[in-house]
Amino acid sequence: MNDDITYGIRSTIAASVAKAIENDSLETFTVLNNFIGKLLGLSVANNSISIFSEYITLPAYYYPLSYSKSKENIKNQKLHGIATNRAASLLSSLLSYSIRYPDFTTESYKIDELTAVNTFFYSGYNGFNRLLYHIVMNSDLQMFDKVFVQFQQINWYNDTSNDLKWNIKSNFNRLDKAQLKSAMALYGQIKKRNDYKRHVISGLNYWIIFLFAIGKMEPETVAQFLEKMRIPADSEEILSDIILFTSNPNMDYLEWSDWDYMERPDGIAYSPPSPNQWLTYGFLVNLIRDEHYYFNPASLEEQELSQSVGLYESLKLAVADISSHFDKWKPILNVEDLDALTRRTEPILQSFRSIKKESINAKYSEIAEENLDDGKISEFRELIGKAWQDAAFIRNLFHSRKNTEAVFQDSKFIGQKTFFEQAKIMFINGRHYQTIYNISQIGGETGRWIDDRFFSSLNIKELHYATDQDISELLSKCINSLKAKKITPNVIILPSIYSYKDENFLNQKKFIRKSNLQDVHHNNPLSKYLLGRYDSIDVYTSFSNVINDKIIVADFENSFKMKYCRHKDWYDEELMVKVDAVTDGKAIEKFESDPQKWTKRYAEEHDLSKDEAISLIKNAVEIEIGSFADFEIVDKDSFVVGIIQNSNLE
Repeated sequence: MNDDITYGIRSTIAASVAKAIENDSLETFTVLNNFIGKLLGLSVANNSISIFSEYITLPAYYYPLSYSKSKENIKNQKLHGIATNRAASLLSSLLSYSIRYPDFTTESYKIDELTAVNTFFYSGYNGFNRLLYHIVMNSDLQMFDKVFVQFQQINWYNDTSNDLKWNIKSNFNRLDKAQLKSAMALYGQIKKRNDYKRHVISGLNYWIIFLFAIGKMEPETVAQFLEKMRIPADSEEILSDIILFTSNPNMDYLEWSDWDYMERPDGIAYSPPSPNQWLTYGFLVNLIRDEHYYFNPASLEEQELSQSVGLYESLKLAVADISSHFDKWKPILNVEDLDALTRRTEPILQSFRSIKKESINAKYSEIAEENLDDGKISEFRELIGKAWQDAAFIRNLFHSRKNTEAVFQDSKFIGQKTFFEQAKIMFINGRHYQTIYNISQIGGETGRWIDDRFFSSLNIKELHYATDQDISELLSKCINSLKAKKITPNVIILPSIYSYKDENFLNQKKFIRKSNLQDVHHNNPLSKYLLGRYDSIDVYTSFSNVINDKIIVADFENSFKMKYCRHKDWYDEELMVKVDAVTDGKAIEKFESDPQKWTKRYAEEHDLSKDEAISLIKNAVEIEIGSFADFEIVDKDSFVVGIIQNSNLE
């Protein structure tokens, strides 16, 4: 005998929901939806995962049921919208408020309790996954916008996993082995809530790319979906995710093995789309579209390394297929031609080739004994230097306006010094040489820090400033303020968001877009930052976060000066790029400062010996990248800082 009072009534409730939607009965539907919500809430409160898993799928079907009825009769459209919104609200509420981890500390928690809660989280996110899948299959962008907003807001203000992650990182060297193991086990459970949420987005993103590949979704629709559905993952997470997705032998994770692009006739055997294949294709397309990811094999756990062996071959086949059908793929890849595609895919394949090699044999000792190659260091300096030069907008602006002064005394260092673990592979010549995908981002990041330093040097309390909510009104105030003092401004600097979001500003009569200017030299390093001209004044954008709510209007040459150091051996005589091998003495010093860190970190079947750990340490290099510059306000009356109040563009 079954003591579950809900036993056997799911099909009745499902049929009743379908009937209410068919009859366009909002009152009946509301009663049934409230009942389902209460039942799911009680199942969480009573820790009944079986009931929860059985009924959590019901809200997802509100959409396909009401969608078909809304297409048959326009009067059903109102209930369709209400039903879909309530499905999203119910699922969002359960995942945000009903399902919660028990109170815990890093020293006191029960792993089985956290695991049980994660079972509810997985089932709940899978329910939301079903709802979004049905919407995507109808290319329903309007409804997707409404539902996806609620999905994104889940756990928005109650996320402890990132705090725990950074607490572990910041205290890594202070924790003993037992404490670290306990903290990592706790983090491994607490982060699953975010993992499931991210995996839903990843799966849908990759599925949409598959629908495009087989001609089931138009490129314009794909582009809109992908723009809304950016995967919130860093390089380590997205790599770990694809290894998890493609290493599941049953392919039953988030029910992806049941996804299909067409209705199949009953009684006929068929093979649904292979999740391994479309997940890999989607992953690759995202890497091609978004260049900010770079992968280092050292970021992977031993198990992940062993599971990643087949990824390289799968990606290699996918690259070949996309390349051979480039005209088809071009609209969604964000690349101009086949050569550009090759430039994007070559480092991706190189990265995964490296991962494959690392999964077979670490080769620490051989790499440790290699000498740094001067040619490789020069190539690195050139790569980093170009990225730095391209990203250093403020530095380029000062040089173009010739309001600079070379000095010989030390100025403030703007850069970074890094002990870059396992990066020696980039600077040796031989069979162990490997690149690190998108490593030039270090140069770009260092270049953007110059912008940050300049804008941070402008103390608003001591300067002339104006405020307004409207960017056009604010510009007029700033310009008129300067002209009233007989000062002619020649530079406007805006936050980068105004380069694409504020159509009112971009369509102003006073504003001429860069594409309509005849005297723009596109090989000029400032060209990519030039937005156009406003009232005959050059308008530039900066990607610095410091200027997100500010603008600058200036007679630039008379307002500021950049004092900087030069050296003939630096890139463009300004950027210092130093790469040094880790000496035996330095490696021993590192090891003795924390032996446990190095002997335990990359151990396979047994702990590393001291010599093995020192070889591992010597796989690192010490890198110092930066420039030396100070910024001086020459005449504070020659510029105005505008403060954008309550911007609605975020």
